[in-house]
Amino acid sequence: MRKLRIGVVLSLVLMAVFVASGCTRDVREPSMFLIPEGYTGWIQIIYNQEDAKPLVKEGSFIRYDIPEDGILRTSTKQLQFGSAIDYYVYVDGEGRRKPIPFALIQGNHNGKMESYQKPPVRMLGGPIVQRFFIGTDEELEQVGPPPLPEVLKEPVS
Repeated sequence: MRKLRIGVVLSLVLMAVFVASGCTRDVREPSMFLIPEGYTGWIQIIYNQEDAKPLVKEGSFIRYDIPEDGILRTSTKQLQFGSAIDYYVYVDGEGRRKPIPFALIQGNHNGKMESYQKPPVRMLGGPIVQRFFIGTDEELEQVGPPPLPEVLKEPVS
């Protein structure tokens, strides 16, 4: 009888651990994307670029200062994965910030870039690239998928 109780208790403990482990979520630091006022198009963030600056913290956020062309190169090794509430803002010439409506943030993707260009191109070290589109559904449909950033292209020999 004692073995049965120990077995039942052990089973319940193991079940509780199993259920609890499935309920946890990875949490990451939230991101703040500072985007030039009025920008519409693809944003591409290229990680692990030796000659670029690292991302910086602003309060509890990791700050992304997106340049006019929409392509940010950073020496930060890779983006963080997990749950967070990110902040997307337009920044005017005087540094004033205005939130971008969530409906204008489309197709947030990340991962190792793969060549989909013709002729084939080789990736320089295969960096992680995060990309998303700022604009309406109609603008996204007109523009199509993002181009491979020039800084990643190297002709295949």
